[in-house]
Amino acid sequence: MKNLEDYIKEIEDYYFSLKDSFGVLTPKENQIILNWYKNKIDINLIRKFIKSEIIKLPKNKRKKFSLIVVDKKINEKLKAKSTEKSDAKPSKKDKWEIIIEKLNFPKTLLEIPQSYKGDKSLYLERKVISYVWQKMSKEERQKLVDKAVKELEKDFIRNTDKKEAVKSIIYIKIKEDLLSKL
Repeated sequence: MKNLEDYIKEIEDYYFSLKDSFGVLTPKENQIILNWYKNKIDINLIRKFIKSEIIKLPKNKRKKFSLIVVDKKINEKLKAKSTEKSDAKPSKKDKWEIIIEKLNFPKTLLEIPQSYKGDKSLYLERKVISYVWQKMSKEERQKLVDKAVKELEKDFIRNTDKKEAVKSIIYIKIKEDLLSKL
């Protein structure tokens, strides 16, 4: 496997070449690539998903394309593979609905506006993580911020806004903690 810098560079170059634009990765995109690297996701698989998703868009819309879509598709594929291996029947409830019930969070978190047209699971995820963050004590929040800053210092992330990167790391840490309780 390539070193982290080469891994990021190869994905970044391929990504921007297909977008037909120059730019920098967002903090969230940097974090996504870092997670792919940590999870040893093959670059060829990533390239395949980037290409398959970006060609769905007209050329004039490609500049707004994000690796978040690719990450979602890769996670779906990996989840499908693990489901096939375990032969488990998929749950009819969304994982975030299960977390809300299991952790006795307010049922109001399940409310999604009828006008909302996006991914309902992502909407619930954001609401739950925001709820958890708001319910944390100042000390707990500061511990998370300190951990995120330390992690950011040891990981190689370039062309990024440090504050946004810290937020992204905190978001992921809260999400991983909640998902571990499933």
